[in-house]
Amino acid sequence: MTGAPAPLPDTPLLTAVLEAARSPGIRLQTPVHQGLPAWRERWPDWALADVTENEATDDLGWPEGPVQSARLALAKHFGARASWFSVGGATLAQQAAFWAVAVTLARRQGPPVVLVDQNAHVSVLRAMALAGLEPVWFGGPWDANWGVRRPPRPADLARLLAEYPAIGAVHLTSPTYFGEDADLACIRAILGDAVLVVDEAHGAHRPMALPAGADLVVHSAHKGLGGPTQGGYLHLGGHGVDEATVDRAMRLLQTTSPSWPLLAALDATRSAASREGGSPPVLDDWLAGLRLRPTRDPVRRLVAFPDGVAAYAALRAAGHWPEAALPRGVLLLVGGVGGERAGLLDVGRCLRSEAERQRGLPRMPVPEPPALGKASLGLREASLSPSLTVPVREAVGRVAVEPICPYPPGVAVVVPGQVVSHDHLAFLDLHGALPAYLQVLP
Repeated sequence: MTGAPAPLPDTPLLTAVLEAARSPGIRLQTPVHQGLPAWRERWPDWALADVTENEATDDLGWPEGPVQSARLALAKHFGARASWFSVGGATLAQQAAFWAVAVTLARRQGPPVVLVDQNAHVSVLRAMALAGLEPVWFGGPWDANWGVRRPPRPADLARLLAEYPAIGAVHLTSPTYFGEDADLACIRAILGDAVLVVDEAHGAHRPMALPAGADLVVHSAHKGLGGPTQGGYLHLGGHGVDEATVDRAMRLLQTTSPSWPLLAALDATRSAASREGGSPPVLDDWLAGLRLRPTRDPVRRLVAFPDGVAAYAALRAAGHWPEAALPRGVLLLVGGVGGERAGLLDVGRCLRSEAERQRGLPRMPVPEPPALGKASLGLREASLSPSLTVPVREAVGRVAVEPICPYPPGVAVVVPGQVVSHDHLAFLDLHGALPAYLQVLP
């Protein structure tokens, strides 16, 4: 950003963005390219590339030229039957995936119900509400030492499928926000003809869902690949959903005026991943002496602290940008670039200093959030109902019409249609995510 023009005094958002971009601290959050994407050397001025659809650039909805060629290259890289660019991030890709699932289930004359992993991002709830689908929740074991939910176990899913034999679709989040993988191959084997949708938004840099037989896979470009924020991919694998249905869903939901710089950056991100093989591992010697949660993900580092919120604050005070604070840890994203070496060493020194300050503090287990269970009102009905905004303490006993969740990771503690309880508020308070007001049914 050196030499960039100063913002005008009446542009508060532009000023904030430029100040963040010029910050000398290390970015340990999304986008994982840390301001230095692998495709930057091939990139023209963003404003100059802000063109529109025409006979030269092609049409996103009905591609016949470079967009189609780029989509074919994308599908080849990930091993998909077909792939699509999303200029609405993984969120829009989720919406299209669930719309395609709803159409598929209707054709099969099956119930509009999907088994959904409790690690699901809030965008999954909104996508299901739009598509008229209802979740049946299931989840993996709760890790109280770290305060995170592990991926679901195949045996638990098999028991649930036996209980709900008519359900024709399952949605999994793998890897989780903290980089832990579900046993997708084993799960695919027990699903039979059920459609398997995998939110692999945090795993595009090490894709596993398509080789395991998933039917629809959602990728984010900026969470692991080093691509641009608001860019995503949707892939079709397996044979549970037909390509025409997904294509129609994307046209239905995608903007008719997409950002061509964003599309071009998505193409360049795929090209960089094809050449470089995703995100290379970053040496962890700068984190020596600190306890890390084991992971095979080269991007995520979850560092243990008795008070993760205080550790997060210490990094921010030092000018660095961690990804997230947990009650018992702080999450850092190192990406493929890994930041400047001197900056990473400073982050390590800061964390060790905070660990020394917290020495002797008890590292208490984190209680499991209340089960999502069966809601008192359908997801779509609750999401579209008139609402009343009330102080958070007055929401207890009322039905929520919006998801309530700590963000990040954006995993719901309360879903629309569910009755808010004191236990919900206690869990949100523990995560420092207790809002002042909630939207509930009148």
